[in-house]
Amino acid sequence: ILCPLNTANNWKNEFRQWIGDLEPCINVYLFSADDIQKKDRIQFLRSWYEGGGILIMGYEMYRLLNYASDSTVTTPHKKSKKKQRSTEDSDHDSSDSNDQGWSAKMTKTKANLATIEKYRKYLRSPGPDLIVCDEGHMIKNPKSAIARVVNEVRTLRRIVLTGTPMQNNLKEYYAMINFCKPNYLGSEHEFSRNFRIPIEAGQHKDSSPGDVAYMRRRAFALNQRLKTVLHRRDFDVLRSFLPPKFEYAVKIKCMPLQQELYRTYLLIQNIDPTARLNMAKLLTDYQYLMKIWTHPWLLKPHFIDGYQKYLKGEDQVETDQFFQDDPDDIEDEYGGSRTQKRTKQAPNNKITQATTTTTSRPIISKYFSNTNDNDDVISTDRMTNVVKAMKKEWWYDIFDVDRSQFDIELSGKFELFRAILNECETIGDKLLVFTRSLLALDYIEQWLERWSSRASSPKWIKGTDYFRMDGKVSIKQRAADIKTFNEVE
Repeated sequence: ILCPLNTANNWKNEFRQWIGDLEPCINVYLFSADDIQKKDRIQFLRSWYEGGGILIMGYEMYRLLNYASDSTVTTPHKKSKKKQRSTEDSDHDSSDSNDQGWSAKMTKTKANLATIEKYRKYLRSPGPDLIVCDEGHMIKNPKSAIARVVNEVRTLRRIVLTGTPMQNNLKEYYAMINFCKPNYLGSEHEFSRNFRIPIEAGQHKDSSPGDVAYMRRRAFALNQRLKTVLHRRDFDVLRSFLPPKFEYAVKIKCMPLQQELYRTYLLIQNIDPTARLNMAKLLTDYQYLMKIWTHPWLLKPHFIDGYQKYLKGEDQVETDQFFQDDPDDIEDEYGGSRTQKRTKQAPNNKITQATTTTTSRPIISKYFSNTNDNDDVISTDRMTNVVKAMKKEWWYDIFDVDRSQFDIELSGKFELFRAILNECETIGDKLLVFTRSLLALDYIEQWLERWSSRASSPKWIKGTDYFRMDGKVSIKQRAADIKTFNEVE
C-alpha cells in the first residue's frame, strides 16, 4: 500500500482493528524511516516479501528505494600508474596497494548493485501480488518522479483510491485509469482525440449546441467504457452509519476595545473601502486584524515574533503570514525540513515603524545574535530592547497589554469558547478547535494552564485532558494523541 506519510499509521491501525484477531494472522509491516535503520531495510523487505503480508509505505520512500539504477553505480576502472624511479621493492609495494584499493572499490560496487537488485525484486520486478495507491492523485502527473517509478511496477493487480476523481482534469483522470489498466483507453493522444478534447469543448459558456451534444455523447461513452474499471461510491453508503451533522456559522460581535483597535488601524493605514483592491495589502491587513478580533493581547507576541525575525534576517512574506505566524517545521520522513528561507527585505509598513527607526541594524542585532530558535524565554536584555521598540507601536497606549493577557472579556470569541468548553465538560462531549494561527494555539494553551492552576484541582492537563497538534508534532505522536482522544471513556 502506497500512501502519503501522514496516513500510514492510520492504515496500520485500520488493519489492526478489522483483521487483528482473524486467523490465520496477516502480518502488517509499516516501513518507517524513523524506525528502520538504513542497514536493516533489505532484511525488513525480505521478511515481508518471503513471509507474505501487507506492506505500508510512503510514496517518497518508495520513489527513493526504486530510484537507483545500474547507471547510478559506476564500475571502477583499474588505472595503470607509471613507475617512478625507485627501488624494485617500493614499486612492488605500490602495485599491491593499488590492487587492494581497486579490489575494495569493486567489492563495494558489487554490494551496491546487489542491494539495488533486491529493492527491485521486492518492490517492482516482480514486486507485490497487489498494489494499492491511496490518494491516487499523487500519480496524476505521468512525468513526475513518483509516477514514473510507480508505473514501472510489474504487478498486474492494481487499485487506485481517490476521493475526488472528477475534480481532476481529464489528463489526470487518464493517468490514474492508465495505471490500473494500461492502454485501456488507448494512448494519451488517442484518449485526447476521442474523449478529452470533445468533452472539454462542450463545457465552455460559448460552446455551440452541437459541441454540447457531442460532449454528452462522448461523456456517456467514457462512462460506459469505465463501468468495469471504476468503482464509485458517494456519501449515501455512509449515511445510515453516521449521525446527522449540523453546521452553524456564528457571528461574534467585537468587544469595545477590539472595535477601537480595529477603527484605529483603519485610520492609521488610510484604508479606503472604495479603493481598488490590493491583494498583498489585503493579506497584511487581514493578518494584523485577525490578532485583534481573536484577542487584543495577541498583538504583543505577534510584534515580538516579527521583530525577532526581522533582526535575524528572516523573511516575513505577507502571503505566508496570511496562513500562519511561523511556518511549521514539518519534517519529511527523512528528517529534512520543507520550510524555505528567503532574503529579507526591509519592511515598509507604518504599523511596524519601530523596526525602521534610526538605530542601525548591527547595533540592534547584537541583542539577538545568540538567539536560539528552541528557546521560549527571551533574556532580560533582549526583552528590554523589544519592549522599548514595542512601546512605539500605535496600539501600546490604548490598553494595558500585560494585564489584559488572560482577560477573556476583551474578546467575544474567547467568551464564547469558554462557554462552549464549560458545556462540553458538563455533558461529556469532546471538542475539536481549529485555528490558522500558531499564536492563537499558544494563547489557548497558556489560558488552559492558568485556568487549571486556579481550579481546586488540576483539570486541564496536556496529554490527558487536551492535546495540541501542529506541524512540529511528529507523525507518531499525532497518531498516539488521536488514538487517546478517540478512546471511549
